[in-house]
Amino acid sequence: MFGRYALAKYEPLTVTAWTFIIASSGLLPFCHFGMILSLAAAVPYTGLLFALLGLMSTALPFGLYTMGLKHMEAGRASILASVEPLTSTVVGIAIFHEALTLTGAAGMACILGAVILLARSGSANG
Repeated sequence: MFGRYALAKYEPLTVTAWTFIIASSGLLPFCHFGMILSLAAAVPYTGLLFALLGLMSTALPFGLYTMGLKHMEAGRASILASVEPLTSTVVGIAIFHEALTLTGAAGMACILGAVILLARSGSANG
């Protein structure tokens, strides 16, 4: 939610970089460096996998989200970003044959309902 205020003064890349620097420094005490190093030694391309994971599933989506905040109010953006768990659940069910639980279905219905309400309120105000 603070991204919108930061974007008034700084570029999206700057906001994203500082967010990741601060978040990473907060996570450092919880890292098990010995385990990370032993994994890196056992699998030669572990560094590449870590870099791809960090870039493709973390930095790139967050950076795109931050850039999108320049064009949309933060509350609306956060609701739309909540579609991601819905999409992940659908992919898990369709591709990986995961079971759909009652709580999962209820969560999907809530997310979908919020997005529909958001779209309706946006078209009424637009």
